[in-house]
Amino acid sequence: NFLGLLYIQQSLFQKAEDMLKQAIAIEPMYLEALRNLGKLYLQQEKFADAAGYLKRAFALDRSQAYTAYLLGMALYFSGQIDQAVKAYEEAFSLDAHLPAEAHYNLGVAYHETGRYLDAVKEYEAVLKSEADHLNALNNLGLVYSLLGEKERAVELFNRVLKVDASNVKARINLGNVYLNTKDLVEAEKVYRSAISLGSEDINPRLNLGVVYYERGEFDKARNEW
Repeated sequence: NFLGLLYIQQSLFQKAEDMLKQAIAIEPMYLEALRNLGKLYLQQEKFADAAGYLKRAFALDRSQAYTAYLLGMALYFSGQIDQAVKAYEEAFSLDAHLPAEAHYNLGVAYHETGRYLDAVKEYEAVLKSEADHLNALNNLGLVYSLLGEKERAVELFNRVLKVDASNVKARINLGNVYLNTKDLVEAEKVYRSAISLGSEDINPRLNLGVVYYERGEFDKARNEW
């Protein structure tokens, strides 16, 4: 187990995997080795494998909040979002003081499963400790736009741009709020500003084409598309 940890620190991942598997072969209920192998697979984006070992580790000791949190991540990235939510919630039930990133990940899972008010609560928990957490600001703006709260959404996207003026994602999201509320003048301005940043993201042009289409300026729309 310790050799495995050492090899992980040296980025010798195959050797780390071999050592951790040997530890588990000797003692199949070796909790630390199971968790460390799960963490290694999570780091390597082998999410299904990570979930398998982390489930075994958590089953051996259901008081470990960090193991439940890691399991939530593995389940989320392997596409089992409902199960990920349960694991994250169990982690918080064991330790209410998990870091901001744990609140963010739970917020994302709530967001994707349509639990928007729960997502708002988690994103706001992130922002209480990290006021400039750009992803939390962006995602909270998306939730408010889905809830029809245009002004709040616009405020949040502008907060992102105040911290990072080159954030294309926030500009697209801001433009989308204006587009969805038929404020085509502001939508055009925002999409043009996003295009001017030279990003390879095609969405500003795609949506600018929609603005022109809504105006009946079909030649301009065709050019953008």
